[in-house]
Amino acid sequence: MSQKIELPESCNFSDYFQWNYYSEDLLEYFGYGFASKELVLPQSQQQLEGLSSLDLRLDSEEAFLISRSITIWRDGSF
Repeated sequence: MSQKIELPESCNFSDYFQWNYYSEDLLEYFGYGFASKELVLPQSQQQLEGLSSLDLRLDSEEAFLISRSITIWRDGSF
C-alpha cells in the first residue's frame, strides 16, 4: 500500500480526489493516522428492545460499506 507521494506545489481540495493514493498514505504524508475501533460510551440502565439485533446489523453494514467504498475508489466510479 505505501507508495511515495509526490504532490504539486499548490493544489485544491478537489485535487485530492483525482489522485490515485490510498487515504492512509495521504494521512501519513500530512502527519495524521486513522484507527478503526469501537467507542466506549456511557452505559444506560434502561432496557432497550432490539439493541442486540441493531448492534449485529450495524457491524454487518459497516463491513459492507468499507468494502463498497474500496471498490468504488479503485474502479474510479465516484
